Amino acid sequence: LEYVIGTYYIQGSHKINITSKNTIPAEDKQRLKLLRLELPGMEVAEEKSDKLSFQVLIDPSIFSLESLIEETASFSLHLQEDAISSIVKRDFQLAAEVMERSREALRHYRMTIRQVALASLSKALAKKVGVKSCQECITFALVARDLNRLVYHSASIAKHVFALREKKELSKEILDKVTSMSRVAYEMQEKAVQAFLKKDVKLAISVMGKMNEIKEREGTLLKTVIGKIRDVDTAVVVSMIARDLRRIAGYAVAIADDAMNRTLTPKP
Repeated sequence: LEYVIGTYYIQGSHKINITSKNTIPAEDKQRLKLLRLELPGMEVAEEKSDKLSFQVLIDPSIFSLESLIEETASFSLHLQEDAISSIVKRDFQLAAEVMERSREALRHYRMTIRQVALASLSKALAKKVGVKSCQECITFALVARDLNRLVYHSASIAKHVFALREKKELSKEILDKVTSMSRVAYEMQEKAVQAFLKKDVKLAISVMGKMNEIKEREGTLLKTVIGKIRDVDTAVVVSMIARDLRRIAGYAVAIADDAMNRTLTPKP
């Protein structure tokens, strides 16, 4: 039921009613009310023994899609930066905070997709939120999805940190290579979003050209892991962190591709 309510929210519903032939148990209502933490602007509009109604109170016209993309991208960049910092400093509290903060980024994603859905249904609203065509509406949905995957992989890096709690500290050589690989992925992510927002084809192409460097850095890191880390579990964790960084770079390339699709549209 929670998934269904979330889907109606993302699709642009302004009011969602849940009704039952019998009394809805208090614990079920409480669980459903917690969805307000995940779906921005949704509040309880009506409640009876057999009914619970939600209403979305946010005015969609005051949030441009570009501003939502920019905010989500900022979340993603800070998450990646702090996730890597938690590895370098062995800061498990920071890793936990990154995982918690990723949930807030997910709220932004849901709101962005909702805005896209509403813009696709209303030309007047589309104009207010900065969407010029159906094709552009699709590219906004694509970039929001790709940003959500960036957030996921940064949170995944933070999650891996906990597997190192009972292990020996990683060597400076390993940490330097992880940091170096992350720096390139971070730059790719940052430039890809700017390429999308500024409709900059050259910047988008430069991001795509960085993927080979990421693969080379990953290969160098993995060779060092095989040669220097004797504990199998630790080696696996570092390899998974490298994989997440490569995927962050991969989704940065996807955003660069979204930028190309947004910019190079045929004229009607």
